[in-house]
Amino acid sequence: MTNYASPWTEPIAQTQRRQGFYQAVLAVIMGVTITWQGFRVASGAEEIAAACVVLGLVLVPALGSILAIRAYRALTGVHQSHCDLLDALLQTVRAQSEELEVRVTDRTKDLVDQARLLECATDEAEEASRAKSMFLANMSHELRTPLNAIIGYSEILQDEAGDLGCEAIVPDLQKIQSAGKHLLALINDILDLSKIEAGKMELFLEPLDVPSIIAEVANTIAPQAAKRGNKLDSRIDPALPTLVADGTKLRQSLFNLMSNACKFTENGQITLDVFPETIGDASWVTFAVSDTGIGIAPEAMSKLFRDFSQADASTTRKYGGTGLGLAISQRFCELLGGHISVESELGRGARFAL
Repeated sequence: MTNYASPWTEPIAQTQRRQGFYQAVLAVIMGVTITWQGFRVASGAEEIAAACVVLGLVLVPALGSILAIRAYRALTGVHQSHCDLLDALLQTVRAQSEELEVRVTDRTKDLVDQARLLECATDEAEEASRAKSMFLANMSHELRTPLNAIIGYSEILQDEAGDLGCEAIVPDLQKIQSAGKHLLALINDILDLSKIEAGKMELFLEPLDVPSIIAEVANTIAPQAAKRGNKLDSRIDPALPTLVADGTKLRQSLFNLMSNACKFTENGQITLDVFPETIGDASWVTFAVSDTGIGIAPEAMSKLFRDFSQADASTTRKYGGTGLGLAISQRFCELLGGHISVESELGRGARFAL
């Protein structure tokens, strides 16, 4: 326990000690003086001399005892003042400790209540998201069928218009078909994402003919690359092992990556490299899509694979898109046990490895 002292306690004690010392010195001087005077008395006055000597010898111890008692009482008073001050401080600390404990208890209760409310709100939001995903996943057929009909009839009408010599309406029919395909692609992305979130996305694993898949994706993406003045190149390692995966999801993921490369590259080069790779004790097949486009800023890397998100608002305004392609591709890769990594430098292109 720490002793607490008032700032005025020590000066008082020093003053009392000095007073006691001065009084003791005075008593000794008086006793010596009286004794000395007794020895100086002339003969014939022996009784007076003896009385003075006895008085001196008795006075010094008596005064010393009195002064010692006074000093003890002074020290006792100082000690008592210390005890009183310490008791007051302890009472103050105890009161403050009790007040702090009450505040901590109340604050803890408030935090627990807030955490409980936040947990309830999170559960409700997750339940609403699951309900939305389940609804969209169950409505996939109802949403796709009308659009497929619109696209199909627009193609039939284009053929008939050409046969009937009504070439003037062909461009309008082509616009209908193009808009329908764009809307169907958007709905397909949303429905795929909803299926993944609802846990209803199924995998169909089978041995894949990788060169055929690469050729199919390249042929599909070729018109888009040509429109932007880009050159396509694909390189497949001859030592590539047999790959067992879901062919549809692999095609869609590669198409999304190469479509992004074409969108953000103009008069440049887009390359697809396929090669085996060993990471740890596992053997992987890596599909790397590289471009010489605008690249990605470091601060935008964290937003690449978010749903409905692109690098920045200016990119969305200039190049369009829903921001779902990379998100869906990442989800597909995770379902297949893999992932997508990205390397990029602003103004010098990007490389996505699947």
